[in-house]
Amino acid sequence: MAPNWLKMNRNRIGGWRSSLYQNPIDKKLLKDKKLLKAMVKDMVGDHLSGRSHLFEDLEIANSLLNKLRLFLHLYLSLSTSITQEMEAEALSILNELNTERVQLQALSIWSVSNSTDAPAKWKSAQRRKGVSAMPWRAAVSYAEQSQFASDQHWVSQYRYDKALHLMAQNFGGLADMGAGLRDSDSAIRVKSVEAMGAWLQEAGAEGEALFRIQAKLACKKRFNVAAIDASDRTLEIARRVALKRAPDLARAFFKSKQGNTVENPEQMCWHDRYAVPQENEDKKSWKSIKSSLLQNLSILPAEISKAIRAMLVSEHLIQPKGRGGGFTTPVFYNRKGKIEAGPYIYAPFDGGRDSARTLAHELGHGVHAYLSSYLGPMQSDSGWAVAETIALVFERLNMKDDNAALADQDFAMLVHQPAIGMFERELGVSEAEIPADAIWLNALRAHYGKEISLKGYGPFWRRHSSTISAPGYPMSYLLGWVLAEYISGRSGEAFKKLEQPLLDLLKAGGSIGFDEAASMFGARNVEELFHRAYDRAEARLGVNVHHV
Repeated sequence: MAPNWLKMNRNRIGGWRSSLYQNPIDKKLLKDKKLLKAMVKDMVGDHLSGRSHLFEDLEIANSLLNKLRLFLHLYLSLSTSITQEMEAEALSILNELNTERVQLQALSIWSVSNSTDAPAKWKSAQRRKGVSAMPWRAAVSYAEQSQFASDQHWVSQYRYDKALHLMAQNFGGLADMGAGLRDSDSAIRVKSVEAMGAWLQEAGAEGEALFRIQAKLACKKRFNVAAIDASDRTLEIARRVALKRAPDLARAFFKSKQGNTVENPEQMCWHDRYAVPQENEDKKSWKSIKSSLLQNLSILPAEISKAIRAMLVSEHLIQPKGRGGGFTTPVFYNRKGKIEAGPYIYAPFDGGRDSARTLAHELGHGVHAYLSSYLGPMQSDSGWAVAETIALVFERLNMKDDNAALADQDFAMLVHQPAIGMFERELGVSEAEIPADAIWLNALRAHYGKEISLKGYGPFWRRHSSTISAPGYPMSYLLGWVLAEYISGRSGEAFKKLEQPLLDLLKAGGSIGFDEAASMFGARNVEELFHRAYDRAEARLGVNVHHV
């Protein structure tokens, strides 16, 4: 039985009344699946007969495909009492949809040429992402390559995560281990490190093989550089500046933790960054957190503020307890390619600081999806780096002058995320069978610096299961935080000048990539943009070092 939240009634945001499917054998789902197959067959047949398919047909077929996929992802991820039969059925349908995905992707590649009625903005966005016109058979072969089978990678991640969570029960459960890692008592943190290390080691060779396979596939796809939608030059600058600046920032950050969390100031350990003094962790009510968020984001343009308020009272804001991590599902489109429902914001809540941060971040994704949804299923999705820029602007504005919270995010985005990015790349390009633990620790040392002990951190790469389905994504957080800092760091009239570009970006969908977005806000020297982000992060920690 599906959980109650899947029984979607009227959406108060836009009056979308249709309900989604209830489970994988829902008659409506099976009907849409059958319709999708017939539509794709007709489109391919028209194409092979020399008749040009219409972009509108391609949009409608993609809307159905995405609706089926997103529902099944949600169903598998969030259903609390899923039966083995329903799980097997959902996974089977995801596998079957791969045939339609391949053919739709091939038709999309073909549509980049001038022989279709596809919108110019969509074509230019596809070309910017490296898609060019190619013969039909070549397009099919390209789309059939395993590195593009996103649902199959998602299923691998789902199964891996499920296995990890089951293993965690042998060590007291993930929630208890995570809480111990964040305890102000260093002895408790060390004990949790040992427990989590033992838990993650249980993933063993099977888990490592899975990561290696995906990293090798990602290497062929240039670690999803097209999905990130930033230029090669910008990504190279980001990696280079991070390698140069991250160790100094990490050193200053860990020293800032020593005053009240590290018992032995001579030794800085990786897990000390998690420690939060108990007296500083004030729990707040859901109502209080939403009220504070509204106040902090009131600086945004009226159209954005209106969307924020609508989402905060929407039935599509899900705030369960006892689950880690948040995410936002984009808008669902119906069999006519029109908006049906969504977006859905999943923001776990426990009353702590992370709850407020997660809600603001996911709300940014939700407002972005909502304001760009009018463009339709083929044009509304932006690149990863632009999507994270918007979410991190919301998050950054909500933190305002909370230097402790900002410093934590500086470390996460400017030190830790590029380290994960380096790990993914090294795992993918390495010819020798170097142990993954060694590759992980090498990437961390390059960004954390040698002063910080990484004892017990060896197996922790296994927690980053997004590497399995979306390698390259960590660089989106690095890029996004840098540009979000640039935008949010303005105040008064300077910020007002950025209001229209921000609204334009939220409405642009996939027509604007990261480099163009940076230019819209007046940031034309990318290297300087990155250095200034590290300067601001160090200044928050009381370090007066100016590299630009």
